[in-house]
Amino acid sequence: MKKLLFLSAIIVAFVFSSCSSGGYKSYVPADSKLVAKIDLKGLLTQIGVDQEKFMNDLLKMAGKDAKDLQNLGIDPTAPIYIFGKNKGNDLVFGAVAKVTNREMAEQTFTKESNIQLQKGDGYSFLDAGESSFAINDDALVITFNSSSDKNATKSNLMSIMKQETEGEANPNNLFAQADGNNSFASLYLDMSIIPDQLFNQAKAQGALTDEDIKAYRSMVMGLNGSASDGVCDFLYSVSASDPKAQETIAKAKKAYGFISDKVMNSFTADDMFGLAMNVNGKQLMNLIKESLSKMSSNPQMGQVAGIINQVSAILSKIEGNIVCSFNSPEDFTVKAEGKNITNDIVNFMNTNQMSGMMQLKNTGNGYSINAQMPLYFGYEGNNFYVTSNQGKAAQPSQLMGTPAPEALTKLMKDRKMVIFANTSQLPMYAAMFAGEDPGQQSLIKTITDKIKYVTFSYK
Repeated sequence: MKKLLFLSAIIVAFVFSSCSSGGYKSYVPADSKLVAKIDLKGLLTQIGVDQEKFMNDLLKMAGKDAKDLQNLGIDPTAPIYIFGKNKGNDLVFGAVAKVTNREMAEQTFTKESNIQLQKGDGYSFLDAGESSFAINDDALVITFNSSSDKNATKSNLMSIMKQETEGEANPNNLFAQADGNNSFASLYLDMSIIPDQLFNQAKAQGALTDEDIKAYRSMVMGLNGSASDGVCDFLYSVSASDPKAQETIAKAKKAYGFISDKVMNSFTADDMFGLAMNVNGKQLMNLIKESLSKMSSNPQMGQVAGIINQVSAILSKIEGNIVCSFNSPEDFTVKAEGKNITNDIVNFMNTNQMSGMMQLKNTGNGYSINAQMPLYFGYEGNNFYVTSNQGKAAQPSQLMGTPAPEALTKLMKDRKMVIFANTSQLPMYAAMFAGEDPGQQSLIKTITDKIKYVTFSYK
């Protein structure tokens, strides 16, 4: 267990960082189509945790001290970078960390494993089939190759250590985007990294045209993490260079409005998971119809397209907020603003021969479904609801609870979508894996005392 904890300390040392400069960053390939930065020290700073104490506590759990950390040969003040790129038909993924003492760094990876490093041009390396790593005076570079060709793995690593860009440099400069912000974690993904064979399969099924593929290939998706007021938020963004892709993104933004104040009264502090969004159903249906027009022409996809078309017709009647709270399979609720949706859902289930299996029953204020787990759905004014809580179904006014904590409501005010997880249950689940070790429980509590919610959002 202590060896495992010390390994954890090594990993944390890689990411225990601040935004410092260094030549080691140049080992992130310029033709990367995926770049991520992980800055744990930045997270601890943003949430107000003493970084030195946190690291010392982690080392104590592993039976180590600060001197052991210094002897790693890895700079604990430098971020770690993760990258992904194409190499012919292969995908190459890797990680880059800053080296402060090459000899110590080499010993970290060899002294307890009897690994014999090979010598390259100014660096030492280990070639282990699909994975490999190299160390020089500046950087530790670890790579993983989708190819089983050992020569290809070694060739990829050598090219990176020589700082050679085998393909054209990515014009989106993902590294600059990931590195050039104050986020404690950033990830940028160029969709052109997706192998041709996957796009070709979608094209063969009639789901995509050549024009669609060109549009998707121009898209870049981003995810940036920041923390304040007890909320750790990952903000999603998407951009594109292709005009058609830009048009699609603009339409998608129109399909979602900003979360309204009504949603602020939809969650309680005890809800484990939740979702809030504001939907323009007609705009959303138009987007779905554009995709369906391609799918319906293909016999293999026609039936699926028909079902999606019925679902989109129901979605088109939603005009306003959609909220979902989940605490357990016996206590979850989905609520949407829209009229006459219940009848459409009943007709949908009857049309698709689902009602016989689920035994629809009219309860007076809606319907219940007696399957393995009972569900209830119906109306409360203009609000359509689905719930597994029989008490809430009997009294729809109790579908949602008291106002959400201020930290969440503040975040929601300028977002179009927020998905959240409450961290209050995290120590209990962590104890299932970490056991009753007081040190581990203390570290977990240190984080969860500062972070009350983890959210994924879009604006």
